[in-house]
Amino acid sequence: MAAQPLQNNLVHGDHRRISVDDFRTSTCGWKSEREFVDFLEVNLAQFAEEELGASYLSHVREWYLTDLKPFGANKPRIDLMVRLKDGRRIGIECKRPTGSFSDISRSISQLLSYSVIANQNNAHMDQLYLLTTQYDEVLYQVITKYELPIKVIVFSRDQRAVMA
Repeated sequence: MAAQPLQNNLVHGDHRRISVDDFRTSTCGWKSEREFVDFLEVNLAQFAEEELGASYLSHVREWYLTDLKPFGANKPRIDLMVRLKDGRRIGIECKRPTGSFSDISRSISQLLSYSVIANQNNAHMDQLYLLTTQYDEVLYQVITKYELPIKVIVFSRDQRAVMA
């Protein structure tokens, strides 16, 4: 099934922008992580305006961070590399955890590793985003305690909340 556009249901001030607590038990509406990324990709222009604060220019899906042979066939890649008209490059990793804490906690080290590899290959990302379908208080506490350069948005098909 093809991803469907948002149809203007994620506008600023919309009542569907809720608190992260509402995601403790909510279902996300996607059957797979791929479907989640498909949905975001269809709606990137709107997402860029509303959450990234700039106009969308372009993107690459499954953007490889390096061409180095030591990684072999398992080269690191981020779900979406988004270029904005203001010149920023945003790395977005999407996660649809299956319920275990390790699914979401691994995403922190994954994003930090991606940032280092990208910088080593002259592919700097100005900001890292983790889009997840599941809220976890510990994730927020780790990012805050260590002042990690990761912004988290908890997402469902028609709702989202920024962890601030």
